[in-house]
Amino acid sequence: MSTSDLPNILKLLKAFWIIIVARSDLLCYFCVILNQVMLCQLITIPLSCMVYMWGMLSNPRPSKTFWIIMIGYVELVVLIKWLFQYNVMPGNNLLNFKEEVDPMEPLETSNPFFPSKFMGLYHMDFYYLWEMFTVMAILIHRHYLMRIGLWTTLTTSVTASSCDGYYAMREGALVRTTRVPGEAGRDKVYTIRSSRASILDNILSSVKFILMRYASSVQQFKQRLLLHVHQEAYDHYAVMFWFDFLAFITVATMYPDFFEYDAQETVWTYLSTSVVPVHYVMVVFIHFVAILVDRAIYLKKGVVMKLIFHNMYTVFVHFWLFVLLPHYIDGRVAIEKAAITAYYIFRCIYLLISAQQIRIGYPSRIWGFSFCHGFGLWNYIEIRIYLLCPFLFELRSSLDWMLTETTMSIFDWFKMEDIYASVYKVKCLRALEKEYGSPPGVQKKAIYKYMYGITLSLFFIILIWFPLLVYSWGREAGQSHLPSFASLQFQIGNMEPIYDNPAHVYKLHESAFEYMKQVYNAYDTPKQFFYGYDHADVGVLTFSTGGNIWMLRPQEEKIMLKVINSAHPVTVTMTCTVWLSNGENQKELTVSVHNRLFAYSRNRKYLSDVMEFDREFDGALTVRYLLPKFLKVEQTGSITILDNLMLPESSGLEASGRRNVTFVARLSSEGLGRMWWEVTENVGDENYKNFLEQMPYGSLSQDYIVIFTFNDKVVHAFFNILTGGSIITFYSVFLFVVHGWSRQVISGRFSMIWLYEAPQADILYSMCNEVYICREAKMWDLEEIAAGRVFFAMKSDNTAIKLSRFHGNPYNPTTDKRLPSVTRRS
Repeated sequence: MSTSDLPNILKLLKAFWIIIVARSDLLCYFCVILNQVMLCQLITIPLSCMVYMWGMLSNPRPSKTFWIIMIGYVELVVLIKWLFQYNVMPGNNLLNFKEEVDPMEPLETSNPFFPSKFMGLYHMDFYYLWEMFTVMAILIHRHYLMRIGLWTTLTTSVTASSCDGYYAMREGALVRTTRVPGEAGRDKVYTIRSSRASILDNILSSVKFILMRYASSVQQFKQRLLLHVHQEAYDHYAVMFWFDFLAFITVATMYPDFFEYDAQETVWTYLSTSVVPVHYVMVVFIHFVAILVDRAIYLKKGVVMKLIFHNMYTVFVHFWLFVLLPHYIDGRVAIEKAAITAYYIFRCIYLLISAQQIRIGYPSRIWGFSFCHGFGLWNYIEIRIYLLCPFLFELRSSLDWMLTETTMSIFDWFKMEDIYASVYKVKCLRALEKEYGSPPGVQKKAIYKYMYGITLSLFFIILIWFPLLVYSWGREAGQSHLPSFASLQFQIGNMEPIYDNPAHVYKLHESAFEYMKQVYNAYDTPKQFFYGYDHADVGVLTFSTGGNIWMLRPQEEKIMLKVINSAHPVTVTMTCTVWLSNGENQKELTVSVHNRLFAYSRNRKYLSDVMEFDREFDGALTVRYLLPKFLKVEQTGSITILDNLMLPESSGLEASGRRNVTFVARLSSEGLGRMWWEVTENVGDENYKNFLEQMPYGSLSQDYIVIFTFNDKVVHAFFNILTGGSIITFYSVFLFVVHGWSRQVISGRFSMIWLYEAPQADILYSMCNEVYICREAKMWDLEEIAAGRVFFAMKSDNTAIKLSRFHGNPYNPTTDKRLPSVTRRS
């Protein structure tokens, strides 16, 4: 059955098979890479190194010796693994060995460099699976090479002759003949004469001859690799750069996966906490420098330097990923980390393309941008993205000027690159208008107008209202974040706190929150305040009224008594501390209230009696406006006292936010002059009767100290950065930056309209190309003249407009468009 008679699905499968067979060597390389990725063993690293440092560098194709060594090494690996399926050495059966040492501490996890695990020589199921795929791929490749006659290579060799005489070359070997040199015939005749000499004569020449004789294959390999006589050079740098850049992005964004197993930290954690590890900067910087070195080799067209860099990079990648990395991720292999696997795949593709570039060599012309070989939509998008990247244009231009032979100064080089990029964008725009533009004199369709008009209008409306939306919706879109822990402390003077207790944190139920709002229905300000919260945002902190034993040393008691009996005020301090948890991080927020006890007051007399343990003391210590009842935990990380949920009293405005507290000293039952303090909130005032008694947990005021916390919702860190400052500042900066950008894009192009609205840019573009062509041809005088013509044309709008018009335009003077020979500063 012919191919045309087959079903379509079989035709497709046959086509795929032909594609695989046509590049069956790539199938072999893929199996080797897959073997290394899946097993990550030291014993299989030589296979990968042979692919990158021998097979892919063989010109025009890998030799028979390479494939035989590959097959032999894979079979040797399978044989060695088969031997180590038995207990030929202690520890190669890791499952049994770790149970003998410590069942709770697996040996292969605690010691990543254990020989059996490190080499890959331990008991496993289907140990031969991936090697079998590799051998099958190589045998398929060998089969097709033998079918087309490329398995063996004919080489001309000279065999040793036992006697002198005349010889002719027949089928690659010398055959004795009777013809003498000079007689007619097609074959050349070689004369061999031998002479005897001492072994010590010309010993250096003999050693050199022996070394060259057995190193001839290496020399031929080098000559075929570096002398690109019969091959067309092609520029693969753009593809190499993208895979190199993808590997760089993988390391830069997923770096914790390369050094920690089950790492909780991310790169965003480093940036948000402003703490960047040194080893992170070093690894990313090394990859960045490697990209610059590759660019420098590309500009210098150094095939030998590229070969050295290629081999060093191959060794570095495999040593880092499969020797050093298991030590940092607790002996785990790369396949268990998706980031490491992706990085290795990107590196493998980069090394394959790099080897192909070395084989075919660099082209003679490598100037210009790698994506400026066409004038389509994607080319325009690529150059726009390139010009928008910060410092990329400056870095590339300065590096190219440093490594390229030219007569231009650095500033003229920058101007030339800027002119080339601008002219190229114009040429892309004219190509897009020609392909997608509408014919002249045709009214725009309604669907076209509404599609673009509605989109742009919505875009600018969102820009205008974006700051307000961020500050309003950002909070609503967050999650409730109650305190994880809280403590309350009271202190008299600078002595030990008389009260220091932790809190029980409760979340307010929805029905309780609705009842709390009903308490304030008659008051507009509190009712408006509750609209910004729901029941999950309100936390309840309850503290027991009894404190711990108040421990004072005799020296402190004397000092305390002296301070109390003096005429100076004594300060009483309340400190409430709240802890907010954010993953593994704990944020501590503190609010303090101070009040003073003046001399000769009842409170001072009570304290004096308390400090003298030799007599009974009655009464209590009452401190006004010391305990906050409602706290607001803000999103910015601060805590404040709310004063809009209670009414002020005639004696002071502080009653709207703080409560009176009574301290009663109690003697310890153990005696020995020890005491503890009982702290209670005063009840019976108007605020208690009107609000607090009717609120949830209001009946517990005699037995517990109750504090309510209103917590702002926690939003994403991105919104935290935006809303971290004042809304007026953010609005002003946002409008200034965005409006400046939009005005420049839409209406700020008047000064360059002569360029961006040029009918065609072919002449200007060809003038720029002449500069690069002269530079690549090392015609320095012509390069300077060509650059001068470009600068002369671009510094005059009229000249550039004339050069950008179509031939035969009535507004164009009928003069020759070729510019005169000018210098750079003409």
